[in-house]
Amino acid sequence: PDLIRLNPVLLERHPTEMIEDTIPHELAHLVAHRMFGPRIKPHGREWRAVMAAFGKAPEVAHRMQVEPSRQLRRFLYHCNCPSGVELTSIRHKRARRGTGYRCRKCGQRLRWSGEEVSSL
Repeated sequence: PDLIRLNPVLLERHPTEMIEDTIPHELAHLVAHRMFGPRIKPHGREWRAVMAAFGKAPEVAHRMQVEPSRQLRRFLYHCNCPSGVELTSIRHKRARRGTGYRCRKCGQRLRWSGEEVSSL
């Protein structure tokens, strides 16, 4: 992960917050990854130490007002549990390409019902 991607809409609407908070936050991910390896937690102690070295508070979430950029569809999957499990279009697409998802309750691999449930 040697690439920092920024939301262009937020950068235009909140340039000061993006430059002062978001860029150091994202840069700290790159530095921590390089210094401590790829298996560290995204906002773990290594990342927090890099943020401290930057003189920044290790905050995970921003406070900028965000408008949803897209509508995610939901797809119904089944397992051994009585109620189905809904996956967003992102995970549904991954599942259709071969990524296996398991139910958190029964542990069985989820199977697509063939139906789309709704949009968020």
